[in-house]
Amino acid sequence: FCRNPYDRAVSHYFYARKRHQHEFPLDVSFIDFTRTLGDYGRMFRLQTFYTDGLDFDFIGRFENLEQDFKKVTRAIGKPCALIKKNETEHKPYWAYYCEESVRNVAEFYTKDFEFFGYSKDDHRLLHLL
Repeated sequence: FCRNPYDRAVSHYFYARKRHQHEFPLDVSFIDFTRTLGDYGRMFRLQTFYTDGLDFDFIGRFENLEQDFKKVTRAIGKPCALIKKNETEHKPYWAYYCEESVRNVAEFYTKDFEFFGYSKDDHRLLHLL
């Protein structure tokens, strides 16, 4: 499964603030976080880090999680319930961006945008560019 890099960055920001306070200072703003994405270790690796050298016949998308999870469980013949963990509460991801943070995330996650077919020109963020 993959996730829109813009959405993923916001989710990681709030997850780190909630669960990794010893490594991630609470006073770091989202824009500061996007300036230093590469400094936070393995948690913030590109999604393509996990796909290198693998072939896929299907890649589920987080934005279609329920539907795509059902496709996978049907395909492997093992229906099961989807259990959500580590959810964070926040506004929709586009509410946290400014022009600079869009550029920072687009640059850092370039390979993810390309490999998974996401557009860097997210229509929800175009007003910032």
